[in-house]
Order: sequence, then C-alpha cells, then structure tokens
Amino acid sequence: NVTINTPSNQTYNTTVIYFNVTALDETAMDSCLYTLNGGTKNYTMLNASTSPTMWNATNATVEQGSINVTYYCNDTNNNLNQSENITFSIDSILPNVTINTPLNQTYTTNSIDFNATALDETGMSDCEYSLTSGLINYTMSNISTNWNATLTDLSNGGYNIIFYSNDSSNNLGNSSIIHFTINVAAPDTVP
Repeated sequence: NVTINTPSNQTYNTTVIYFNVTALDETAMDSCLYTLNGGTKNYTMLNASTSPTMWNATNATVEQGSINVTYYCNDTNNNLNQSENITFSIDSILPNVTINTPLNQTYTTNSIDFNATALDETGMSDCEYSLTSGLINYTMSNISTNWNATLTDLSNGGYNIIFYSNDSSNNLGNSSIIHFTINVAAPDTVP
C-alpha cells in the first residue's frame, strides 16, 4: 500500500520539490522510485532511517509547468505497487514589472499618476508602489495588465519609486527604481 504524502496537488513557486511516500506491506519494503510525466527515467528514493515505512527524495531540477508524478514501490518478495498519480505545478518565474509613469524627470505639478505594467503567465494578484524602498507600500488598482494610482499633494523634492507585483503563485517581482522630482513654483503674490 503506497500513500503519497508530498507533493500535494497545488502550485509551488520553487523548482526544489520534496517527494515523500508511506509504503506499507505485510513483508518488508525493498525500494521505492518515482517518475515524472510518465517518463522513462525513474528516480530512486531513500528510506528514512527513523521510519521503515517512509521513503524520501529531493529533486532540485523539476521543470516549470504541470507535472505528473507516479510512485512505484517493491516489497522484499518483489511485488510492485504503483500508486495513484498526483499532479502539481511549478511556477517560480517572477512577474515582469515595467514602470510606465512617472518618468525620470522633473514635474511641475504635485499630482502624479503612477502606472506600471505587470505581466505573468499565471496571472497577477496585486501590484503596489513604494516611495520608501518598501517600508510603506501602496496598493494600486488594476485595468487589464496595467496598474494605476494617483498621488496628490506631493511636496517639492526628489522621490525614488519602485513597483512590486505578486503573481497568482505568490512570486514577487519588482521594477527598477525611477527617480523623479517635484518642483512646483510658489504662486505669484500681488503686493
């Protein structure tokens, strides 16, 4: 009897995957292997010294996308048990975040539109910007792949802005830093 413990039917944002099964038999277990996507290559699992029923392996080269894993375990009488398949996904690719506005320039208004394009194959969950190197982040609204916000009443001075975006697999991407300046002239006074 083979029970799949890990991986689960979910999306992982790492290519390092821990494979673990519990293998039970009336006689002792001899070996457990797994294969990915019905492939011709079998990966050997190690028996956990603390439990004769636990079999483990770590694979640091699992490819991006949907993966099907099948486990095979032999008992000491050479009876083979094939577990049910489980499918999981790998998405460790960071979103691509591009700043559209503001530009690296001086603005003569204290109301600035912030706009970034955030792209990822799995979809985006949110986008934020920061003027404090990530100490304080502000949520942006979404229109298709563009994320928008407007900040009003900015004081004269220099600002560094960076955008952060999470995809639906919780991979965090960020933009480059843009430096812009606000230089609003004081209103003319009539004597």
